[in-house]
Amino acid sequence: MIVSKLSTSNKFYFTESKIPSIKDDELLIKVLSCAICGSDLKISLSGNSRIKEDRTIGHEISGEIVKIGKSISKFNVGDKVSIGADLPCHKCEKCKSGNVNLCNKNLALGYQFDGGFAQYMIANEYVLNDGPIQKYSKISSDLACLAEPLACAINGVHKSLSCFTIGSPASALIFGGGPMGIMLAEYLYFSGVSDIIISEQNEQRLDFIKSKTKFIPAKLLSKDRKFDLIFTACPSIEAQKQSLNLINVAGVINFFGGLIKDSSKLNIDSNFLHYSEAVLLGTHGSNPSQHREAIELLEKKKIDLNYLITHKFNLINLEKAFHVARSGLGQKIIINPHD
Repeated sequence: MIVSKLSTSNKFYFTESKIPSIKDDELLIKVLSCAICGSDLKISLSGNSRIKEDRTIGHEISGEIVKIGKSISKFNVGDKVSIGADLPCHKCEKCKSGNVNLCNKNLALGYQFDGGFAQYMIANEYVLNDGPIQKYSKISSDLACLAEPLACAINGVHKSLSCFTIGSPASALIFGGGPMGIMLAEYLYFSGVSDIIISEQNEQRLDFIKSKTKFIPAKLLSKDRKFDLIFTACPSIEAQKQSLNLINVAGVINFFGGLIKDSSKLNIDSNFLHYSEAVLLGTHGSNPSQHREAIELLEKKKIDLNYLITHKFNLINLEKAFHVARSGLGQKIIINPHD
């Protein structure tokens, strides 16, 4: 089989190896689709402290089960599955409290364990022990792998909406017109928020939002307009600063997108938060129940993300796919390892 590896010096290379053997509590997955995430782009440029050796990255995964460990009873050969990234240990206080995406061990596919930019991968005990793995049958593998980022959007929206103890937001602003910004908008719309503006500087993405979505694209924002809910779905300190000037009284700001390493720090006037009763929070990743919800929404066609898939590549063209993803020319970039 063909496997991609990212070296500790942040260079991709390919190897040919035998299809891996599995333990009794593992599955062997034939990877059908694996999408490129913004965090993959950051890892490929500057690495990640959780990755200590050459690693197959990629954590937005769908595939077909081709071999089952002896102790596995919930799955069958031939089942198609969507797999998420964050793997709970179920032992730390965060997991026991239900916040499994904040697990103290912080394990994830594509980080401590090999991910989906390979023809085959192992779903280990952490994936299978109430982890983010769901069967699917009614959608394509390309769509099924998008359950992972959609679950992250679900997590962000759930926690943000829970901050509105009185009423609900009438308006929302999303900084970033990439895939995550649009998925946040889609789930917000599904949740009942219809006045949604997506702020984006890339002209091609502005055109994409205008032509392909029901949301309002904006390059420049009026200083007089205030929003009840703001997401920064881009790695921009300027977007975070701007959000503080655009939030409404009793509004909620979610710093959804992490900043790149060595970004400047944000200075916050705590009196502003105090007197406006604004809420500032961040969300990261998702839990298995949100991954399950994402698959259900996609299979029941309550949210359609097919239009977000703009480019597809085979595994050997992985570096070209990453170049397209960095350029902002597309939206979701899918790798099909067996094409």
